Amino acid sequence: GWTDRRVMVHFDGVYSAAVVWVNGQYVGYSQGSNTDAEFDITAAVHEGENNIAVRVYRWCDGSYLEGQDMWHLSGIHRDVYLVATPKTFVSDHHITATSLSSDATSCDALNVAMTIDNRDDEATTKIVEMELVDAAGKVVATQSQTVSVSGTSATATLSTGKLSGLTAWSAEHPYLYTVIVRQKDGAGTEEMVFSTKYGFRNIATVNSG
Repeated sequence: GWTDRRVMVHFDGVYSAAVVWVNGQYVGYSQGSNTDAEFDITAAVHEGENNIAVRVYRWCDGSYLEGQDMWHLSGIHRDVYLVATPKTFVSDHHITATSLSSDATSCDALNVAMTIDNRDDEATTKIVEMELVDAAGKVVATQSQTVSVSGTSATATLSTGKLSGLTAWSAEHPYLYTVIVRQKDGAGTEEMVFSTKYGFRNIATVNSG
């Protein structure tokens, strides 16, 4: 079912560098012990059994930057997993609240800025949707937009109207909303969906001088 999808292998952490091959084909190099590394392996995988090989280097030319008070243990120390997405997909998003009140119970809008990855540079049309859901599962706001994608990337920002009656996040009451993002093709068929937890909180430095 992944033959028409983009397939990536994701490493949550490798100490301190790694080279990756899939089915004997070189797919990439990464260094940085505690940062994610993701490789597009769409062209290297095939139906049936596949082989992935990883050569891990304990030291690299950036190791001195990681010379902190810590155990220097080498290897793959976090999760490794495959990700399948549409060929054109929402690759990143950034959530902000406009003019959040001092008690974090109202704002002019919740904004979800999305980055759409179209690395094959194929002209296409996508529908992106956003839902804000409270902790009880009630839908607070929805928004959608049709995006004409051309070039290797595109952006879209979905904004709700004014929100009121929000429950603020605090250390004592860590109330979280869920922001659901969906992508559909031009005909309205769902292609991908993901969600992010989000809390409304206002932090300010007042009379610091």
